Amino acid sequence: MKPASNAIDVAGLSKSYGSIQALRGADLKVSPAQVFGLVGPNGSGKTTLIKALCGILKPDAGAVRVLGLRADRDRYSVRKHRGYMPQSPALYEDLSPAENLRFFGGGFRIPDLGSALGHSHSDSRPSGFFAMVQLSGAASLRH
Repeated sequence: MKPASNAIDVAGLSKSYGSIQALRGADLKVSPAQVFGLVGPNGSGKTTLIKALCGILKPDAGAVRVLGLRADRDRYSVRKHRGYMPQSPALYEDLSPAENLRFFGGGFRIPDLGSALGHSHSDSRPSGFFAMVQLSGAASLRH
């Protein structure tokens, strides 16, 4: 597969919810390693754009590519390369942070999640991800 020239490439993206047009012909290009943020008032289409990038919703028109992959057709491949936290996270309070990540990661077909977290199901010592974000002490906490 040829490497994508842009990490994100959105062309002519449109999405309506009934009579409300959330996006109208949106275009966006984000280069690899570029830091980019979406800023705007409520209702300006930020969440709709993010959902389209994640392959969570199908646009009415336009194309969305992430790392050269079509977000609507290759959503499982795209998921392996991105993270997404919705506005209202649905976490299980009776699970630790590591258990929540393992549970939801499994649902999104993320391979080798145990090694990414720095431990196996039977090993509760966090390293990997939690150490990287300086939250090693929080990995096994419960509400």
